[in-house]
Amino acid sequence: MQDDPSICRWGILGTAGIAPKYVNAMKRADNAAPHSIGSRTIEAAEAFREEHGLVQACGSYQEVLENPDITAIYIPLPTTLHREWTIRCAEAGKHVLCEKPVGRNRDEVEEMVSACQEHGVQFMDGVMFMHHARLAAMKDHLHRLGPRVEYVSSVHSFRPADDAFFTENIRVDPDAEPLGCVGDLGWYNIRFSLFLANHELPTTARGVFHRMLNGVPTHATAELVFPDGMVSNFQCSFHHPTRQWADACGSEGRLHVHDFVHGDWEEASFQIDTGMTLKPMAAGVEDGPETLATTGCVQEQAMIETFSSIALGTNPIDPFWPEIALKTQRVTDAIMRSGAEGGTPIEV
Repeated sequence: MQDDPSICRWGILGTAGIAPKYVNAMKRADNAAPHSIGSRTIEAAEAFREEHGLVQACGSYQEVLENPDITAIYIPLPTTLHREWTIRCAEAGKHVLCEKPVGRNRDEVEEMVSACQEHGVQFMDGVMFMHHARLAAMKDHLHRLGPRVEYVSSVHSFRPADDAFFTENIRVDPDAEPLGCVGDLGWYNIRFSLFLANHELPTTARGVFHRMLNGVPTHATAELVFPDGMVSNFQCSFHHPTRQWADACGSEGRLHVHDFVHGDWEEASFQIDTGMTLKPMAAGVEDGPETLATTGCVQEQAMIETFSSIALGTNPIDPFWPEIALKTQRVTDAIMRSGAEGGTPIEV
């Protein structure tokens, strides 16, 4: 495998809870393999290597970058470390798949993107649903909603298992994750809204922080207004039951997806309503929704395969991925600023 030029060998910086998910995706991918794990201690790295079947354990992140067998790096580190290690990866000639939120602010992300461009490596954020076959299927049906999408509503939330989340989890630690639920969950709402807006930026963003802890939002709502008049409202929260639905409306129909963030690989579905009308005397509705589905797509695997094909040179470096990551960061920044100012609309 190490001499196989058709396999992209991956290094992982950190043993974060999400890392095994991507190790499994690398194992499933046709053109990738997990190789090295780096941690702050060799003991933690060795335990991860043994449990997940990697080749190399490193007692530092830098040691992973120095391995010439490694082509691509996955960064699941806290957000406050993304800038430093993305730039180091780029300088080492490694392609970078970085967890979201990408950075603390636009300036950091611009530095990260510039470093990757300077050194000729791909940068991509880890928004898995962008690679699910269902997204392309939804795009093919958007015309059924009318001349354009006019209104979007979405929710991304989960209720922590116990109160320890709010005292121990890095998601509420401003030194690790200063964007709170907006960066951790709202990033996906923003990206879905940008998808429906053909990846155009909104003109204004408004955010309201309904709950905060340690100076970071833990329950927030936001409104985005786009140049063509499309409006997107969303909620993201650490306090509510798991929800990840999205709804898009036009003048002639509606698209609904109940799990837009984590589409199931066995059958990921969405619904299109174009003819629902009230029955007489409000006794229900006629012409129910049409359900469409895609099957057999593991979105994490698809993302790894897409990225690996670029890292191997099979496909060229794609400027879309750093551009859309930076756009998502810009919208996130505007929401964070608006929330800090009590909900004042902010130009993006």
